[in-house]
Amino acid sequence: MKLNIRRAALAALVSAASLAAFADPIVNTVDRTFGTGSDHIYFVIDWNDGPDDSLNWRFNYNDGDYGSVYDAMVALETADSALDFVFADFGFGEYLDGMHYNDGSETHGVTAGTSPAPRDWISLWEGDASGSSWTSSSAGVTDITPTTGYAYGLNYEADWNNPSTAPNAVPEPALVGLLLGGLGLTIWLRRARSS
Repeated sequence: MKLNIRRAALAALVSAASLAAFADPIVNTVDRTFGTGSDHIYFVIDWNDGPDDSLNWRFNYNDGDYGSVYDAMVALETADSALDFVFADFGFGEYLDGMHYNDGSETHGVTAGTSPAPRDWISLWEGDASGSSWTSSSAGVTDITPTTGYAYGLNYEADWNNPSTAPNAVPEPALVGLLLGGLGLTIWLRRARSS
């Protein structure tokens, strides 16, 4: 009987971990939605400036509306007056040089290459809407065609000598809940074993 209880508990924990791994955290944690159309992409912006340092946007559009992610970013910036992207052309396409957000109650902002961190930059990531399979992009936003259902992550990096990191798209409270659930299950199993 005790063996069956342990197997059931272990199966429940594995199932919960699988749901967390295959959940759609970007889709489930969209902070703002703009645009119209039958297609959509997501933008995850991670300022790395505190506990609530990332925001997720869903941007709706129709196939063919935008030739590049840059075009979609300019349209999103126009639609969301609280959002401001700063682009720089280094002679081979537009790259994101700054990103700012201020809706009156929440403020974030970084501009790369300025003091006190002159070696900082903003990395660009692409991936599916789960946020679990980010791929770092070496292309500029003008060189990437938007793919419906995809997510584009923008992550502030403090030093170009450090390895770049993917934006934080997975909501931390869900991860904490999963860890606490696993801790509770472990305690329960130990008590069941000792009785």
